[in-house]
Amino acid sequence: DIWLGTLTEPFLSLLVQSPSVFLMATVLIATVVRVFLRKTASYIFLTLALISWAPEVGVHPGILLLTIVFAAEGWFFQYQDGGYQLFYCTTGGEAFSHRQARRLMIVKFAATFVALLISVPYWRYLGLVR
Repeated sequence: DIWLGTLTEPFLSLLVQSPSVFLMATVLIATVVRVFLRKTASYIFLTLALISWAPEVGVHPGILLLTIVFAAEGWFFQYQDGGYQLFYCTTGGEAFSHRQARRLMIVKFAATFVALLISVPYWRYLGLVR
């Protein structure tokens, strides 16, 4: 965690201005990381890299973890999700196309982004975000 914190410090120091900015950046970082890593590996990597920054930014670690899980659930390429591949193959590719599924995931990504933005004032009210 110390190595990851040191590695990400220059980039993350720009994001500690606001909890909202930090959480939205977490969504974007998780999306990029998911291109290279599976869900479980991305959860671990992102948690180790970002958890030490959460208190400094004023974000409860549980909120950060929730954000990571929401963001890392998405995918844009068919190889990124085993469940998707299984469903696509068992239907013989006739239930939907990759293009249709990708459109749905773009909508899910936008909905996740908006849901997190809407949640920040409520989390602030609860004292989970400063």
